[in-house]
Amino acid sequence: MSYYQEIKQFLVGMSVSLVPLIYLSMAFQKLPALEKAQSIYPKLIMGLSIFYGLVYVVLRKLLPSSRQSNFFLIGAIAGEIYSLIGHFVFRLPERLFHLKHPHIVHLIAPLIYAPLYGFLAYYLEKHVLLY
Repeated sequence: MSYYQEIKQFLVGMSVSLVPLIYLSMAFQKLPALEKAQSIYPKLIMGLSIFYGLVYVVLRKLLPSSRQSNFFLIGAIAGEIYSLIGHFVFRLPERLFHLKHPHIVHLIAPLIYAPLYGFLAYYLEKHVLLY
């Protein structure tokens, strides 16, 4: 695989990070001022899109098929990876969303990310050309 393809995949993965940034920013706006000052959200924004790009490149190397069903599988796996890191490393369900049952994110994330990657990432990778 050429570097062109890897750069394209990295940019596609980064573009998918815009969706979680939207709902993370909405949750952040609802926090009181003291919690905003202590929040990790501003630091999380810096690395989130880069992390999404790297995860997407790795998953595309592990599952190289270009069928659309493969993109749904990549989305489900990526969603589970993101939910595990968000829950156990950053404790986002407790800190940002104040969930009573924070483990529910592990069921919801693959359901959200499978169609996101299955449609958005598939379309971007197939129809957007980089020069």
